[in-house]
Amino acid sequence: MMRYRALVTISQLETVLTIVPTSEEGIDHIFMEEIEKELKKKQDNTYIVYLI
Repeated sequence: MMRYRALVTISQLETVLTIVPTSEEGIDHIFMEEIEKELKKKQDNTYIVYLI
């Protein structure tokens, strides 16, 4: 595992790759990323209306 981390660091792929220890953690990470994307979309579509 350490060799792969070194290669990722040397090749500067850490900005596009996320390495997790197990496939279960990888699956969890993907789901969390998708949830974050959905939350950001909802925040971007929120409008504040002022009544005068």
